Amino acid sequence: VEEALRESEGRFRGTFENSAVGITHSDHLGRTLIANGKFCDLLGYTQEEIRGLEFLDFTHPDDRAVDAVPYARLMRGEIESYDLQKRYLRKDGSFVPVEIYRALQRTPSGEPGYCINFVLDIGARKAAEEAAEAARAASEAEEARLRTVLEVLPVGVFIAGRHGRLRMANSAAARIWGGVDPLPGDLESYGRCRARWSADGRQLEAGEWGLARAIERGEVSFPTSAVVALKL
Repeated sequence: VEEALRESEGRFRGTFENSAVGITHSDHLGRTLIANGKFCDLLGYTQEEIRGLEFLDFTHPDDRAVDAVPYARLMRGEIESYDLQKRYLRKDGSFVPVEIYRALQRTPSGEPGYCINFVLDIGARKAAEEAAEAARAASEAEEARLRTVLEVLPVGVFIAGRHGRLRMANSAAARIWGGVDPLPGDLESYGRCRARWSADGRQLEAGEWGLARAIERGEVSFPTSAVVALKL
C-alpha cells in the first residue's frame, strides 16, 4: 500500500511540475496552497513567496470583482467550475493576461475542499489579436479616405483585385453603369457584358477591356474608348 501511495504521489508530482500551464491549489479564501514552477515563473515569485498569497493579491484591480464573485460561489459548492480571462500582476509590477479554469475539489464527505486552478499565459495571443484589430482599423480608415477622394472625382473610377473582382467604385462610375455591377465575378465572367462600339466601330472582346488588359498584361494606359452595354 505504501509503495502504491508513493507511486501515485510521484505521478501527481510529475504531472504537476511538468505541466505546460500554471497549476495551483487554493483554499476557500483564495489563498495559494501549492503552485507549480510554471505558475511561479509566470508571476516571478518563488514557491515560498507565492504560498499563502490570495489570488486577489496578484490580480489587476479592475479584474478582482469578476473573479471574486464566482470564486465565492464555487467554494460554497453552488457551482463546480468556471473559467475567465483576466490580468495577473507580476512581482515586477507588470501585468500579464491569462486564461483561468477553476474547478472545485470536494472532500470525501462531499463538502467543498479546495480549488484547482489551471492558468494559461495568453499574452502572445492577445498581442496578435490587438495587432490584427489595429491593422483592420487602419485598413478601414485608409479605405474611407480613398472613398472620400474618389467621390469628389468627376470621372468614373473602378478598383478591382488581381482576379478582376470589383472591390470599389465611385458614384460617377455607378451612374455610368446605371447602378448595375459591371463585374459580376472575375475575369471569366466578363461575358455578361459586351462592348458594342469602339473608336473604330469594332466590337471589343472581354479580354480587350482595359481592366482585363491591366490585370492580365500589366498595361497601364488605354487610349481606346468604347460604349459598353450589359447583357440582361
